[in-house]
Amino acid sequence: GLGEFQDKRFVSAAKGALDLPESDEEKKEREERAAGLAGLVGRMKDALASEVEDVRTTTRLTDSPACLVVPEGGVAPHVERLLRAQRADLPEQKRILEINPSHPVVLRLNALAGDDARSEDVREWSHLLFDQALVAEGSPPSDPAGFARRITKLLQSALS
Repeated sequence: GLGEFQDKRFVSAAKGALDLPESDEEKKEREERAAGLAGLVGRMKDALASEVEDVRTTTRLTDSPACLVVPEGGVAPHVERLLRAQRADLPEQKRILEINPSHPVVLRLNALAGDDARSEDVREWSHLLFDQALVAEGSPPSDPAGFARRITKLLQSALS
């Protein structure tokens, strides 16, 4: 019920537009990082076109490589699950995948995205990051068998 505190309005960190205060130097650095990841973002958009509304870089993440956010006017995932459990007729809602431009996984994936021979690997990793973001928010992966297959493939490559 508390909408603001000390003249600051509360906003949900899970909503799409989260304007965090930043200096001019931080803004310039963020724009440079986003420009450096433009190729990866484009490939991820192509790979996940049927599952997400958009893919973009973010400043809201520190430890995680990716997260899902609700577009403006969208319904929070937990509310969507409750409404679907009550058999409410909801249109399919695609969320926005935000990637952490300074996370080692994203940086390595960006290096892979520059190699056309590895395009299928980039596609698989994009789906794995999307599924990981779903699990992190408390939602089940849309394709549990595919998620398990990708995790197995990752474990095999890590152990060989």
